[in-house]
Amino acid sequence: MPNTRTVLLSPEAPAPPSVSTLRPEVGATSAILRAKINAGAAPTNFYFQFGGDGSVGDGSAGGTAPVMAEQVVTGLLPHTTYSFNASATNSAGTTIGMPQSFT
Repeated sequence: MPNTRTVLLSPEAPAPPSVSTLRPEVGATSAILRAKINAGAAPTNFYFQFGGDGSVGDGSAGGTAPVMAEQVVTGLLPHTTYSFNASATNSAGTTIGMPQSFT
């Protein structure tokens, strides 16, 4: 009988998600917040944090292909500076995107 060996391969461990906060599309009293989320091959939850109001909008992603996330905010005042970022969490960790500001 020939010698045989069995090799068990395990799937690659997930990576923490990556987040790229993108320039928003700004209107007179509204804005569309945007971010690119790469889930790191694991189920991932993401949300936008806007100004001092806490989180606005959330969603989920999975797989290895990046997804574009968008959130519309309304009721903005003219000539006022606002800031936001995006955050994503999966089983490997949490990543917070770079803050963006707009007027």
